[in-house]
Amino acid sequence: MKAAHGVSYIKGGLCSAAPHCFGPVVRNKEGFGYLFTSDTFQDGILTDYSQAFATNTTIASAESQILRWLPSDAKMSAVTIDHTGGSCALITITSPTLAKLFSAHPDIQDPEGQVAVELGYIDSDLNMTYNPNNVEHADLDAAGPTVSMPNGSVQPSPYSAINPSVGC
Repeated sequence: MKAAHGVSYIKGGLCSAAPHCFGPVVRNKEGFGYLFTSDTFQDGILTDYSQAFATNTTIASAESQILRWLPSDAKMSAVTIDHTGGSCALITITSPTLAKLFSAHPDIQDPEGQVAVELGYIDSDLNMTYNPNNVEHADLDAAGPTVSMPNGSVQPSPYSAINPSVGC
C-alpha cells in the first residue's frame, strides 16, 4: 500500500478515522477521506482496511476495484444482503496466495485465505445502508479464526467467514 499510494498521518484531519491512510482523497456523500484507511497491521500484513468509492459506484464496479488490489487468484463469493443492524452487502473473498500467507501467520492461521467484505454507505441518519447502485465504502477483514482483543484476550473472530449474526 505504501509503495503504491504513499502514506499520510494527519491527526485530526482526513486521516483521523484510522492510524494509516493511503492514496488520493475520495469525496462522496459520506464525506471525504483517503482511498484506503487501515486499522490493523500484523507483522507487516494489512489485516483489515476500508476502501472508499465515489458516490453512485455500482456493486460491480466496487467489486472490480477491490479485486484490483488483491492477488490475481482472488475469487469473490456471491453477494449476500444482510439486514441486521442496517443493510449491507456481504462477500467472502478467497485466494490460494492469501491462504499460504495467512496459514503461516501465527495470529491469522487461515488455510482458506478468506477476506470478509462488507459494502454499503452511511446515510444521513448514520445508518449502514446497501444500494447496489451506490456503494461508497467497503470494509475488508482478513482476520483468522480468532481475534486478539485490546486487553490481550483471544476470542473467536466473527469475520473468519461471513457471519450474518454480526450484522452491518
